[in-house]
Amino acid sequence: AELGRSVFVRGLADRVRRSDIFFLFKRYGRILDIHRPRAGRRVKPFAFVEYERCEEARSAVHDMDGKRVDGKIIAVELALTARRSESFRPSTAGGGGGGAGAGGGG
Repeated sequence: AELGRSVFVRGLADRVRRSDIFFLFKRYGRILDIHRPRAGRRVKPFAFVEYERCEEARSAVHDMDGKRVDGKIIAVELALTARRSESFRPSTAGGGGGGAGAGGGG
């Protein structure tokens, strides 16, 4: 992956899923990959979102950094390293997957 096309997202709530991230970040451009490892006791929730073009990544950083998602303020910045995985391939068919800010049952 080319540097400058990926963003690093930190400060996510534990229950935010890859599908939620896709829904929140798709408006900035064509997403090629989302890496959202499972959070653990010592690993705070984070994600990488890779776009097709650098301009798309910069737009996502500009607009999403400091936004509240599912009750938590997230930090979004350009990733310092390239991260490529087979963890998520968004389908072109669209589909649901509730928004992260939709609240939740308990």
